[in-house]
Amino acid sequence: MMALPSLLLLGAALLPGGQPPSELAHGRTLDRIEITDAGRLIQGIPGYDLAERRVWVTYAATSTGVHPRAEDACTLEGQTAYWPTAVAVLDDQHLAVGGRFSEGGGHLTVVEVWHLCRPHMEVDARGNARLAGAGWVERTRVYESAAEGRDMVRALVRLRGRPGTLLVQFHDSGDVAELEYGPVSSAGPYPSDPARLVLAAQPRPGALYVPALANRALVEISVQEGGTGGFTYTLRPSAALRIARASTAPDDRPLLLIDGDGDGVIDAWRTPGGRESPFTQRRPGT
Repeated sequence: MMALPSLLLLGAALLPGGQPPSELAHGRTLDRIEITDAGRLIQGIPGYDLAERRVWVTYAATSTGVHPRAEDACTLEGQTAYWPTAVAVLDDQHLAVGGRFSEGGGHLTVVEVWHLCRPHMEVDARGNARLAGAGWVERTRVYESAAEGRDMVRALVRLRGRPGTLLVQFHDSGDVAELEYGPVSSAGPYPSDPARLVLAAQPRPGALYVPALANRALVEISVQEGGTGGFTYTLRPSAALRIARASTAPDDRPLLLIDGDGDGVIDAWRTPGGRESPFTQRRPGT
């Protein structure tokens, strides 16, 4: 079921617009769902199909120990009424999905939180194990906007160091906002604009200026934890996008967004590699 007013769905369905650009079909997150059950490790890999308006999680169970082996796998799929353009893992039972309603020329950007049933292992008398219990529970809308500069979601990721918060990058502007989504059980009704601008591709008051955010090819996101407790968010083109653009290769220099002390605030950035020497910009006073 979807925790959404029927009037809102009807209004969104009537909005005009067009399919998002092809680069958004190649976005992905490297975050994974991880569950341990009955001595097995269950990993869930999320994905989406923009053209077919589908979101999925592929679960794979492996035995643990010195010689792990694959034991079972299954894929959970869900249809969307909008074009999905990004997914993010929130925890072992929740995904965030960003997308765009587009019909006839207009648009509406949305972010939803999807609640999943937690899969588990069933082991028979012979010791054969299989995955069971995967399913959808509900979908909750936590954000929507038709404003310029917030058209389509290019990247989504759970913000480390601040529970219940996402980083959302918008495709038309490249800007990044913080979006509070939790606690999920009481998400919504959402305020008119709950997303606070924190990083900007053009100079904007109150935001860290990161011109490299304008690179529309940076559709893959991963997060690494540093030895001092900080985090680095890395944006780069996905391998699929590089293959799709074989004749016009995208600028493949990664962009590193750095939270040096792990407090949930991005305070520096770098674009290593290429012809440029590494460059770092910090917030004033840091």
